[in-house]
Amino acid sequence: MKLEALQTLFDGVLRGDVPESDARVRETFISDAKLAADARLHIYADMFLVRQVDALRGEFPLVATLLGDDAFFELAQKYIRAHPSEHPDIGQLGRKLAHFIRGHDVRVDLAELAELEYARSIVFAAKDAEPASWDALVALGQDAFASVRVKFVPAMHTLAFTHDIAALAEALNEGERPEAIEAKTTVIVWRQGFDVFHVALPEAEADALSRARAGATLAEVCDAFANEEDAANVALSAIASWFNEGWIAQIVA
Repeated sequence: MKLEALQTLFDGVLRGDVPESDARVRETFISDAKLAADARLHIYADMFLVRQVDALRGEFPLVATLLGDDAFFELAQKYIRAHPSEHPDIGQLGRKLAHFIRGHDVRVDLAELAELEYARSIVFAAKDAEPASWDALVALGQDAFASVRVKFVPAMHTLAFTHDIAALAEALNEGERPEAIEAKTTVIVWRQGFDVFHVALPEAEADALSRARAGATLAEVCDAFANEEDAANVALSAIASWFNEGWIAQIVA
């Protein structure tokens, strides 16, 4: 058998596409008194699967916690068979997990929890950017404030959920396993240094952030708080917090 065909056969066994009982396995790979060829490949196939499941467990620890070890292993195994790794970076393995979960009969909020955890991974690996300071905005003066636009750091991701996933994540980290809570929420994920954070935003601030990320001026951003009590101070406080958390990369005057 040529090398390319041998590699294809070996890869097929590892991925589960070729059964270990396939006649080509015993014909191609070495057996001895201790172990038959199909048993040898079974060891490799098991290791290949388990290491990928472990990688997914490391990237989606809260999903694993919510499901439990056995249920997570079963789900991860099905996912790996359906979406085998296609990238040299093992961190790319779970990029389709949330979509995969939506096609299975599991908790209604599980896919969104997977989205949150994968977003945290994306943000952790995102490019660094020096954040702009609030003082730099203040220095432009009150007259310039309304027309200013801001640009955001790469290490930041916004998610729209139909369940309170931030509360679910917090509960899981505290050892609890609450029922799904239906609630439309916007969660922001960002990184400071090597630490990744996420938080659910109030509705007005989520609207303001969406406007800002779409290129609105700060005057247009502040309009999102029009229905808030003491709207001007609430708006300034929210925008100032974006600077303080390091979300803003650039001020465009």
